[in-house]
Amino acid sequence: MIPSLEERRGLQVGDGAKLIFEIESEDEFGEISRDYERMWVVVSEVRPSYFIGRLTNTPIGCHRKSNFYLTENVEVPFLPQHIIDIDRPPQAFLDALFSESPKKRWSR
Repeated sequence: MIPSLEERRGLQVGDGAKLIFEIESEDEFGEISRDYERMWVVVSEVRPSYFIGRLTNTPIGCHRKSNFYLTENVEVPFLPQHIIDIDRPPQAFLDALFSESPKKRWSR
């Protein structure tokens, strides 16, 4: 069950949010395909109208592309309506994640 809008709007730094990503890619023949993947981000910043989170994994099939933005520990912006689940990761995981700078920062 998707959390209530109130719960989704109430996220704080360190909360985990599961999002659905629509990933468009082009193969070597120029064919465009769309894939959808559910991935967790950890909220790293609460902005007035959106959140910034750190992606906790690399999408399947994207590791082959060296210039692909979506990789583990990059920042991604998201809105409450993008959230399909909420969790709180263990403190040891959060400490390790936030002990490093993100691999890529989202423009503010």
